[in-house]
Amino acid sequence: MNIMGKFKRTILNRSKEGTIVLQVLTDIEEKQIDKSEKEYGELVYVFDKKYKIGAKNIYLYGDINIDNKEDINLINKFKNIICEIYSPSNFIYSNLDYNTGIIKSDERGIYKGYYTSNYMKWFLYNYLLIGKPKKIIIYSIPQKYIKNDYRWRIRDTKI
Repeated sequence: MNIMGKFKRTILNRSKEGTIVLQVLTDIEEKQIDKSEKEYGELVYVFDKKYKIGAKNIYLYGDINIDNKEDINLINKFKNIICEIYSPSNFIYSNLDYNTGIIKSDERGIYKGYYTSNYMKWFLYNYLLIGKPKKIIIYSIPQKYIKNDYRWRIRDTKI
């Protein structure tokens, strides 16, 4: 089974601020955020052309290189936002090749996994799910915006 790039966005965590999301960021979206301060008076990300996410709910956005120590240090600063250590929903497949996204089943064809409280493993797993893009955004959005939208995670952005 291959999970590389299975989704456009994925849930990292839930908090009192809302659902914490890791998402592919396009060049157009990044430019929209960069220009938003002039239009809105603060950084704003317009989510799916429907919802405005203000600066206080945008944690990280822009280029990412997981081999770069500065980028890893930045991720470390947000470890409590990325991963709730007591969450039972931080499930990661075992036998996962992080380079290819391929998961191998056991001899009976069963895909095994485990729950993790390691924020970096959790981040890398979710980063793989969105295809290891060059640009990402991590933000918080109220659960009500995504609760009834079954297409929310799907890679195809057509609605």
